[in-house]
Amino acid sequence: MAAVLAIAPASTGLHAYAVAVSAGGDRTCVLISNGNVDCYGFDIYGAGTDYLGGDATGVATGWYHTCILKSSGDAECYGGDTWGESDDYTGGDAVAVAAGYQYSCVLRSNGTTDCWGKNNGALGSSGVGQADDYLLGNATALSAGFYHSCVLRMDGTVACSGSNGWGQAMDDLAGTAVAVSAGGYHTCVVRTNGDVDCWGRNDFGQSAAYLGGDAVAVAAGGVHTCALLNDGAVSCWGRNIDGEADGRTAPLNAATAVSAGHRHTCSIEPLGSVDCQGYDWYRQSKDWSRLRSPVDEDGDAVPDDLEAYMCIIEDPDDPLDGSCRWGGPWDYTPYEP
Repeated sequence: MAAVLAIAPASTGLHAYAVAVSAGGDRTCVLISNGNVDCYGFDIYGAGTDYLGGDATGVATGWYHTCILKSSGDAECYGGDTWGESDDYTGGDAVAVAAGYQYSCVLRSNGTTDCWGKNNGALGSSGVGQADDYLLGNATALSAGFYHSCVLRMDGTVACSGSNGWGQAMDDLAGTAVAVSAGGYHTCVVRTNGDVDCWGRNDFGQSAAYLGGDAVAVAAGGVHTCALLNDGAVSCWGRNIDGEADGRTAPLNAATAVSAGHRHTCSIEPLGSVDCQGYDWYRQSKDWSRLRSPVDEDGDAVPDDLEAYMCIIEDPDDPLDGSCRWGGPWDYTPYEP
């Protein structure tokens, strides 16, 4: 569900900074400039485990699993594996990775996709599964939603497959799309004119169009949608029970990237920190600071006695301020009517 536009911060200083963020199902993962990935929030099956390989170039958070794109062109996944969604990809030609509800996909350098995991399309299927491979060789981007997936093609059209009970897996043949994001039960694209069009479920207005003409990226979440604007502002619409659709203003609160999860939204700030808002029971909406990393840009470890000062977002006196909060509501099914 995560649509990410990653721009390096203007000033990096000494510490690692965020280059991409993925807000998934009650979990957030931050790709750091040192090639590691920091995850926090709901940690069932180990899906919230940090990746410390130092070679990550992309990250995608699904519902019970997480996938890392590596500089080798492989993808490493971990977490829940009921349907094989956490199998690794070892083809060496992956250029992007996406994680949906119990399935995973990579975009390959030849414009095709390779997907694995749950593939039944769910109720109201369009006739093909969400984890079917796309083999026409003209895909330039991909996005995975709950039970449907979409690819952006070279000619500006969008091809989708999987569950289509709300029309979310309908193809877009206008030829003017420059970005695509598959959300819960809806899909959105950015047009060449800077508008955003969405289709699919719309009970909270999540599929409403954005007609401002200045959108550069879009992120379709569980039941809300956010657009990153060319001045760094973030405009959101749809369900806003927990502040997930509050958005951001520019220039004071400008962003360089946005990602919409199941019930929360995260943005990268110009200096490489991450600001999140929305549902926070599992602390998936806590902010990530570029001072939080215990490793400098040159790889030198920060002395242990400074770690408490580095973790400025976390409260050492709060036992719940960790990567997981055990207890509370355990109904983790994607939003249904």
